[in-house]
Amino acid sequence: MKKIILSLSICVLLSSSLFPQVVNDFEGGDEDSYTPDCWEFNGVFFDDSNSIGAYAMSTGPLTDDAGVYSIITPWVDIPSNGVVSFKTGLINSNFGSDENNAKELSVFLLSQDSFTPLLLDEKYTTSELQDKSIQIPTTGLHRLQFVWYGKGSSNRAVLDDLSISGELSSDPCEEDITDSDGDTVPDDEDDYPDDPNKAYDNFYPGENSFNTLAYEDLWPSQGDYDFNDLVVDYRFNEITNANNAVVEIVAVFYVRAVGGSFDNGFAIQFDDLLPSDIAFVNGQAITGNLYNIDANGTEVNQTKAVIPVFDSAENVINRVGGSMYNTIPTNGTGISDTITMVIGLSSPKAFVGYAPYNPFLIKNQQRSVEVHLADKLPTDLIDVELLGTNNDDSNPGLGKYYKNENNLPWALDVASTFEYPIENADIIDAYLNFELWAQSNGTNFTDWYTNTASDYRNSALIFL
Repeated sequence: MKKIILSLSICVLLSSSLFPQVVNDFEGGDEDSYTPDCWEFNGVFFDDSNSIGAYAMSTGPLTDDAGVYSIITPWVDIPSNGVVSFKTGLINSNFGSDENNAKELSVFLLSQDSFTPLLLDEKYTTSELQDKSIQIPTTGLHRLQFVWYGKGSSNRAVLDDLSISGELSSDPCEEDITDSDGDTVPDDEDDYPDDPNKAYDNFYPGENSFNTLAYEDLWPSQGDYDFNDLVVDYRFNEITNANNAVVEIVAVFYVRAVGGSFDNGFAIQFDDLLPSDIAFVNGQAITGNLYNIDANGTEVNQTKAVIPVFDSAENVINRVGGSMYNTIPTNGTGISDTITMVIGLSSPKAFVGYAPYNPFLIKNQQRSVEVHLADKLPTDLIDVELLGTNNDDSNPGLGKYYKNENNLPWALDVASTFEYPIENADIIDAYLNFELWAQSNGTNFTDWYTNTASDYRNSALIFL
């Protein structure tokens, strides 16, 4: 990140009846003359046409690539009940009608020993310059980071009359902090201290834990409803840069069960990303021709980014005998290779969706037959004529997908390492409150899979 240093003449310490203030009204008008206090600017400029006084700080046309426009203050010693206040607004306003066209200012609080998440997520709804005030929830040495992003037309944002409760640090630049890669994140906070494009790991569900996806592959028919036709444990890591924007996603998968006779594939649709948002994909386990894959690792002829993981579970599992893989206890337990897939983004993104995104099964090498989590959108390549047939009660007009008339799904995302039913054991018989949970849209019996009491589960029907 480019570092530009501002003069103390415009960032001064004021006294008030409550506490000192660090103030910057940007009236100096020339970055080159501001030297002592280590303000940092990226993409913004002094604007003398849209301000309260002679000057304000202005962005260029807003983009959805977070971090193109940002300001970071010097280190400030913030007292209790501290406040940051400022004026902000849009120029050439074109607000749009949905989240995809939002124009936002995010304000972050940075500290020496941690990264404190979002203080404010301000969506612009007017072009008028507005007064904003944010309570700062902590004390001590901190910096504030202002980041703008958005879509649509020639929108630009302005910032003026910035005031922060507190006093400048005795060394506002904190030059003794080691930052080997120069990304403004100290090495002791940086998970990638030698890579200026990466800063933080963000694991889901956790660095050393997994959640489970479980599928019934006879959709749109009900099938035996044992939810072991494909069972996959997963973990994701959204790697972010110094501006807290995602630059890379690392996905780890482990196939725990293949209970059906079908040869199924597995892929992920990223509903909030386009194929062009993906720069590369490494680590896919693909040997056949189920998918037509572009050079960047995404599937062709898709509106959203669809990334195949494997075209057959046989590519990664190691059977130990018997007709099923880890669904019949007397057959023994096989092991799976671990799939580690690295997804590089073409540019940093403020938001890529919520893990596990939109993972789905491809039924028995039939690319047009997909099984998704409840109410998740199918891809462009599905045979839409299958929706609402047999036991499926999908209704795209109502946003209902992959549920039967009783609200029962064909795929589950379980927030733990799931103990799935044995072969041919209906999950309703194995987990006695599953049906009530599903019919309530997940409101009732939220512990249906964790509670081990006899009125919750029949352990004889669960693969343990």
